[in-house]
Amino acid sequence: HMVNVEASARRKVAVDIHDRIGGAVALARMKLSELNGRGDSGPTQPILEELSGILGDVLDTTRSLCRRLSTPTLRDFGLAAALEELCESNAELLKIPVCWNGSLTAEALCAAEVSQGLYRTAQELLANVARHAVATRVDVDLTVADDRLVLCVKDDGVGMSDETRAKAFTSAAGFGLASIREQVLGFGGEVGLE
Repeated sequence: HMVNVEASARRKVAVDIHDRIGGAVALARMKLSELNGRGDSGPTQPILEELSGILGDVLDTTRSLCRRLSTPTLRDFGLAAALEELCESNAELLKIPVCWNGSLTAEALCAAEVSQGLYRTAQELLANVARHAVATRVDVDLTVADDRLVLCVKDDGVGMSDETRAKAFTSAAGFGLASIREQVLGFGGEVGLE
């Protein structure tokens, strides 16, 4: 029940961000385009173009934030489709292959709270790859092994030192992996790092 409440709250926040901030930024960008389209090639032209680019970046960030908060694909089409979409968007963002190798059979074993948790886990793991791994390829797998659902995110990046690996899931290492561990344990799962 707690996961459903959290998912509902995330959805509401995502809709607010999309509608209010995203709408305002899109309108501002349209108004800049109107100014830009008037043909004035005076000294303000480069500033208008720069502002339009900045607003475009803010709009992209707003959309990305909304997707991170609540993905309609997860709700409407399930975990496999949402993870595939997540891989595609991360491939565009990271400019490297992020390969989805999921199994719809695996998804059938998933309760809604587990789907939410696995999706959030994959998001955070891919964010960690972007921040730390210096990878040239990432593989995301969702499979069934011994009647257990297994989400595996692996990359060909620089890896971790033994010291970093030893404290990876503690708060001393930062927020990301510790929050993943807490989340996965919350729905009865296990976390491993190789």
